[in-house]
Amino acid sequence: SQLKILVDQTPDDYQLRLNCGKFMCEVGLDDDALKNAEKCLKAIKTGRWRDERKFSKNHTYLLLAHLYRTQSMYQYAISYYEKANDELELYGLEGSYSGLANAYSDMGKYNEALKYHKKSLDTKQCVEDKSEAGQASIAKTYNSMGSIYRRQGKLDDALKCMEKSLEIRLNLSPGSKRDRYVATNYVSTAALYFEKGMPSKTLDYYIRALEIYLNQYGELHPTVATVYYNMASVHSSLKEYDKALQCAEQALAIQQHIKGEYSTECAEIYKMMADLYTKQKNHKAALKCRNKIKDITFFALHIGSDDSDLEDV
Repeated sequence: SQLKILVDQTPDDYQLRLNCGKFMCEVGLDDDALKNAEKCLKAIKTGRWRDERKFSKNHTYLLLAHLYRTQSMYQYAISYYEKANDELELYGLEGSYSGLANAYSDMGKYNEALKYHKKSLDTKQCVEDKSEAGQASIAKTYNSMGSIYRRQGKLDDALKCMEKSLEIRLNLSPGSKRDRYVATNYVSTAALYFEKGMPSKTLDYYIRALEIYLNQYGELHPTVATVYYNMASVHSSLKEYDKALQCAEQALAIQQHIKGEYSTECAEIYKMMADLYTKQKNHKAALKCRNKIKDITFFALHIGSDDSDLEDV
C-alpha cells in the first residue's frame, strides 16, 4: 500500500512510523501495524532513536500491547502494558492500567481485571480531569467494571457501576456521540434489572434507550429492532402477551426491511411470536409462525443463504 511505501522510504522518521502504525491499527491492518511497532522498538533499543522522548517509547509499548491483545496473545500484551507502566508518569498510567484490565478481562481473569480498572479509576480521579473527555473516560471505566461484575453474577455491584457511569454521561454536553453512549448504558442497565427480576424497571430503561435510538437512527435500524425484541421478552415475562406481540411485530417489520424475509433474525422473531401465540392458545397463529420458520430454513438450505444458525431455531 502507499502507506507502507511511505514508511519504508522514511525509516528514520520515528514519529511518522509510530503514527502510521497507529493508523494501520485503526483500519484493521494489525499484522502490518505490529511489524511497524516492532521495528520502532528495535530501533529504540539499539539507540538509533536515542533522542526520542520516553513518551514516544511508551506509546510504542502501548501500541504493541494493544496489537498483541487484538490477536489474543495476552501474555505478550500484558508484558508490554507492564513495561509501559514501569516508566509512565501519573498522566499516562491510566492507559496502561486500562489495557491490563482489558487483557485480563479477555482472559476471563475478572478479579485481576477489576484490580486494574480500579487503579485506572484512582489515577483518573487523582489527576482531577474535569474536561468532557476526562469525565467520559471515567464513565467508560465504571461501565467496564459493571460488565465484569455482571459476568461474575454480582448484579448489585454491576448496577452501582452502571448507574454511576450513566450519571456521569448524563451530565456531559448533549450530542449524538454522548447520546449513543447514554442509550447503550440504558440497555446494559435494563439487562441487569431483568436479571434481577425487575421487569418494570427493565422496560423503563429500554424505553429511554429506544427514544434515543429512534431519534438517532430512525425507525428502520437493527439496533431499534433489537430493543423492540428485548422489550417483547420483558412483556412476555409479565404475561402481557398482546404488548409482547406488538413489540415483536415491530422488530420483525424492521428486520424484514433490513435483512430480508428469509433471514436468521426474522426466524428468531417468528419463534418468539409462535411461543407467544401458544401462550395465548392461538394455535392457528402459532402454526403460521412455525411454517414461516420452515420456509426460512428451506431457503437457507437450498437457495444458498449464509444463515447457518437456522438449524438451532
